[in-house]
Amino acid sequence: MDALAGVPLVLWVDQPAFEAGRAALDAELTAAATAHPTMRVIDWSAQVAARPDFVGPDGLHLSTAGAQALTSAIGAELLRWVDEQTRPPSLFSLVGPFTRVVVHQVAVTAPS
Repeated sequence: MDALAGVPLVLWVDQPAFEAGRAALDAELTAAATAHPTMRVIDWSAQVAARPDFVGPDGLHLSTAGAQALTSAIGAELLRWVDEQTRPPSLFSLVGPFTRVVVHQVAVTAPS
């Protein structure tokens, strides 16, 4: 990840356990994402577990349905990230987490 310093978003796609050691690799990716806030892991292995038809008989290479699903998963994560970047900050984030927030109820009446 040091080589990607300054990159605003890094997406990794985990792999289904098509051979020994893949689950450990996926665990390492998840741990790395916890340590690097710009890194996100797309849980492709969970999608393949739910839909084995997303991959071919070797458990790795994508079927047509799998290619469409993986493209959708990557696109959804990109859209989620863009939304986070463009969403206006909440009042709470502006005033900080240690500031007491007071909510006033305001009554609105129509002019008579």
